[in-house]
Amino acid sequence: MRQFPIKAFVDNIIFDQNGGIHAIYGLPSLPYRFFDQQRKQMVVGTLEEMLSGFAGHGQILLLWEEMNVNEGEYLSSCLRGAKQNDESVRHARSARAMLSQGARRLRRYMVLELKRSQGMADFKQLIEQFREIAMSVGTTAPALSVPPETIAMAREIEEGLAAKLKRYGISRVDFLDLDFIIRRATNRAGVLPIPLPERSAGRMTPGTIAAFTNGARVQEKLDFVEIKDSKKTHAQSFLHFVDYPRQMPSGGRAVFNPDSLGFPYDVAVHFEVLPPHAAVRKVDTKRRLLRAQMEEALAVGEETDYSEESGFLDGKALLAQIEAGKPLASLSVCVAVAGQDEAETRTRGQQIQERFLGLNFRVVAPFGKQLDSLYSFLPGAKSAAPLVECDPGYIASLGPHFATELGDPRGFLQGWSGQTPVFWSPGRPARELNKTNAVLVSGSLGGGKSVLAKQKAYFTVLAGGYVLAIDPKGEYFVFKRLFPGITRVYDLSPRGGEQINPFTLSPDPARAKSIAMDYLTLALNAQNNEPRRIAISQALEKVFNGPESGLNLEGFSVALSCVAEESPHEMTRQEALQGTYLLTALSQTDIGRVVAGNGRMEIFSGAARMVVLSIKELPLPRPGSAPERWTESERQGQAIMFLLAAAAREMAFALPREAVKMQAIDEAWAVTSTSEGERLIMEMIRIGRSFNLIPTLITQNVMDMNSPSIVNNVSEVYCFRALDAAETESALKVLGAATDAVPLETFAGLRPGQCLYRDAEGRVGWLYVDLHPRYLGEVFDTKPVSAERREDVAEKT
Repeated sequence: MRQFPIKAFVDNIIFDQNGGIHAIYGLPSLPYRFFDQQRKQMVVGTLEEMLSGFAGHGQILLLWEEMNVNEGEYLSSCLRGAKQNDESVRHARSARAMLSQGARRLRRYMVLELKRSQGMADFKQLIEQFREIAMSVGTTAPALSVPPETIAMAREIEEGLAAKLKRYGISRVDFLDLDFIIRRATNRAGVLPIPLPERSAGRMTPGTIAAFTNGARVQEKLDFVEIKDSKKTHAQSFLHFVDYPRQMPSGGRAVFNPDSLGFPYDVAVHFEVLPPHAAVRKVDTKRRLLRAQMEEALAVGEETDYSEESGFLDGKALLAQIEAGKPLASLSVCVAVAGQDEAETRTRGQQIQERFLGLNFRVVAPFGKQLDSLYSFLPGAKSAAPLVECDPGYIASLGPHFATELGDPRGFLQGWSGQTPVFWSPGRPARELNKTNAVLVSGSLGGGKSVLAKQKAYFTVLAGGYVLAIDPKGEYFVFKRLFPGITRVYDLSPRGGEQINPFTLSPDPARAKSIAMDYLTLALNAQNNEPRRIAISQALEKVFNGPESGLNLEGFSVALSCVAEESPHEMTRQEALQGTYLLTALSQTDIGRVVAGNGRMEIFSGAARMVVLSIKELPLPRPGSAPERWTESERQGQAIMFLLAAAAREMAFALPREAVKMQAIDEAWAVTSTSEGERLIMEMIRIGRSFNLIPTLITQNVMDMNSPSIVNNVSEVYCFRALDAAETESALKVLGAATDAVPLETFAGLRPGQCLYRDAEGRVGWLYVDLHPRYLGEVFDTKPVSAERREDVAEKT
């Protein structure tokens, strides 16, 4: 009967039944997908460097966990202390129902052997430990506890190892991770049972093992194992890698990514690293043996075997690397796949074999070694698959540390990346990662960018935050139906009845004057006209030094007329007079009436937390067109866009600093196309980080926003469907991906709601936006529908 390999554990240290000591760590993932070759080589090199500095036996475990989501815990992680309401409960219920249908996440672990020193005191402890093991064999009594001296020695060695690993982002695991690893070994199908109560140390007695494994009974068949516990029966099959490609690409290959299969599989990589002085003897001995075999074959007139020749030549190259100071490694790979029954398990195993054959790996299902393979997934266990010699870089090139996940660790369910859910926690980049909260969303019409922006606004409101949406398309009115008590819509369109005052957007007079100056510079076309700027500045001084009743466009026009009469400089007088003519013409247009407001505009007055500034039908220039080609109405539209963006910035500064605040700017290119607007956006991105502001910039073509000062300060980027090669290349550049990472036809053929996403961690991957509750898909849809259909949607909300 096989012994359970673990004897006892203390924190993250494992004592095995053979006297070995091992430490378990979480293996962090590194962004890899869609990057250029140089970046990929850096990612591979990180793990290679870590393995090269280690000597001894180790394991890398890649284990998929089927998520068991509790509705209350999910809602708590989303709201972060905000009060729940009916809408947030509806979202949590819908999201939990979807997550319970097979949502998975990958957990990565590294198990490293702790090498003892060779002193006599340690040798004595080792003899005592072997004596304990011998006494426990063949009896029902549990093995004796690990001596305190051994535990103290193991902790001292582990402290040194953990200090070395810290710079690679590798940290210790806790009891819950050990619980998961053991449970996963006997339960690879479905949600795992509730973990045992947390503890810092313990012995693996038969009762403890039964508690960890839920009393599972394992029966080995020819090419699979059948596992029964108190609730279900499932099958597991184990596959061994027996033939590897001679070389891997220098940038690695994501060998263990299961996305193309549609089902998960677990992987155990066992490895041993020999330091150069020991590796030289081993490789040289093997080369001498191969040489002798070839010489013997030639002596009797036989041909040498190809494997002997290639092994001899490869050994020469390997020996050169070792003599240069590189260690020698050996690895074995075992894959575990599970199914509800024997037939499903076998089918999945065959699919895995076919997939790896396409990658030039030969994978077989070993007869009679299935139970040994199951045990090999436990920390400290021996390898069941054959070991193959290589260098540490080969292990790193297989990609066990390549990131496949996206998004935040917890928060609202935003969508899916394969079988892995993608979460979004409003404000996390600034709160936890010391980055900006800025978001950039691009894509052609119908790609899904507006739906994503509305989803983010919806989540921000649920989390107790504030949202200000600059809405040039009339898409955010639906929030009046979703949150009637806290939503306020200002119709600032040319045909609307509400107005804004450019002179009172900030309670701080200096900042209010600065906003008015930038607006008037745009509205009166004074960017390259210094005398006109001087005239505007002098008139503003008069307005802000006068009574508050004069803080409006009419009062400024009077002040500008005074400058035209009183200025000692002829050019200033002429430009002031020209400005009064422009203001008179402006006041007679629909656009002019939008900025003819009086008094102060309290955007978030009363209970309002969702404010929509509707600027539907506002004339804007064509993206990318030169300012000198703008019509007068387009110029005024640009100026109003700047003014509303400034109002949004002031909103962020006026609200409580700790509250999450989102600012959604559709057609954001219209703001950033001017130097004043770009400066304003940069201020919102950088300073807004301290105010918990989430600037969300939305544009159809990312090329219109391809300003390094903005792109380099954006934490999240979403690129939806792009229709031409230049736009695709620009989108990949903004994402930080290689320009040839995605073919043009792939980007042009993306479905609505599907995008390439760079998250706050710098990882890039495919995201499919998923709305919950389901009726949000109809509420946020801007396509024309019948009156009956719209009434049906209204009834659901």
